[in-house]
Amino acid sequence: MVHYTNYKGDRYYLHEGISKKGNPIYWFSKSTMGKGKLAEKIPNGFEIYEEPNGMVYLWKNLPQIITVNEINIVQNSISKELDAKVYVKKNVITIYLFEGECVGYQALMRFILIDEKTRKFEAQRYCFRGSIDSWIGLDTNTDLKKLAKKCCHHLGKDSFYDLPYMVDGFL
Repeated sequence: MVHYTNYKGDRYYLHEGISKKGNPIYWFSKSTMGKGKLAEKIPNGFEIYEEPNGMVYLWKNLPQIITVNEINIVQNSISKELDAKVYVKKNVITIYLFEGECVGYQALMRFILIDEKTRKFEAQRYCFRGSIDSWIGLDTNTDLKKLAKKCCHHLGKDSFYDLPYMVDGFL
């Protein structure tokens, strides 16, 4: 039986079944009962993924586009005082900050690899203005260390909400 315990301490069990087309399907549940049977192993080509707020999924292994060094650069640019999580999906490094028990972890900033050859990244922050509620661009650079340092020090500060509205750019 395959089970996984998320960061909250909740245990999830992997179930398997058959789709209407006869293909195998997999899902996680907190219960050992229900539709399908408990899976004995993780299927080849798949891995367990935990979302920042603790939801657990099974998804296909994808080629690693973002390097370990690039992930470390972003992680090291975040203040140690912040309760932050860094997650990578495909070509995006996303920073989540803990916003309290009611909200949990909220995606606030991300770095998107926009050119694999030159390793050019675009920094974006989430905009909470009612009419927007989407990602807005901050800057692009082939030097991720410089870009992350420039952007990440605003996390957890009021200046975060002024990005990118600062007339002469930002520090």
